[in-house]
Amino acid sequence: MDLNKIMLAGRLGKDPVQRSTKTGKPVVNFSLATSHRIKKGEQDGVPQYEDETLWHNVVVWGKFGDFCVRHLSKGAPAFIVGELRTRKYTSNKGEPRLSVEVHAENVVPLGAFRRSGDGSRKDKEVAPEIGGAEAYIASATGEPMH
Repeated sequence: MDLNKIMLAGRLGKDPVQRSTKTGKPVVNFSLATSHRIKKGEQDGVPQYEDETLWHNVVVWGKFGDFCVRHLSKGAPAFIVGELRTRKYTSNKGEPRLSVEVHAENVVPLGAFRRSGDGSRKDKEVAPEIGGAEAYIASATGEPMH
């Protein structure tokens, strides 16, 4: 049995961008930053650490993509569950490239950010009265969580 599952918690590096494929299927892309600390040695007996940031290219299809555009913005914390995929493409210079992407199955906002109707970010919880993360997933899929 094979398993390709990734879970990430981080912050968006830019606002989600929505577009359509050649066949008209809606897709949303954004970058997500995750960080971890690396020990870089010691100074006067005190451990010295440095944060290392990894950037992940996230791809979200369909209703989850619409959900991300409505509820996420640059700097917003989010939890992503999905699978890793690779995509081959040709650069503008004609060079072959390989992109590693996280194709999200679930996207859950973790913080108190919400995009307003004019696209600006508001520091306010997104619908806290409807029950937290499970409600976010339910609203994106149209199906209740069990």
